[in-house]
Amino acid sequence: MKNKANVKVLIVDEYFSMRNIIRNILKQMGFNQIEESGSLEDLVSKIKKHDISFVISDWSIKEINAIDCLKEIRESEDENIKNIPFLFVTNNSKKESILQAIEFKANGYVLKPFSTSTLSSKIEQICNMVQKIHQEN
Repeated sequence: MKNKANVKVLIVDEYFSMRNIIRNILKQMGFNQIEESGSLEDLVSKIKKHDISFVISDWSIKEINAIDCLKEIRESEDENIKNIPFLFVTNNSKKESILQAIEFKANGYVLKPFSTSTLSSKIEQICNMVQKIHQEN
């Protein structure tokens, strides 16, 4: 993900204020193509429809658990969907939840409240990891 301006990021959080904070951090980092959603419904179709290449999501939104969405993504037959970077930004600090995120290959887990440097550092780490994988293939 060398050129962040061309990376389409989807922010999923039910609170506009949180989406706004994350969007501003992404813009400061050089991301220009940012989609937002207040719902986890039809997440895979949203990823396909908007050609998303990075998802940043809360854990639970309106009774839908994002881990179920991540599981659906990781089980996709479409390699572009299956391998999409997925970062949780959540206030869910339960050990079981973090282990589930690891099990379904989330690329990161940031607890709310977070600092700008914590979130941007995690996003940068994921971008570097994805870039390294693409160079190896």
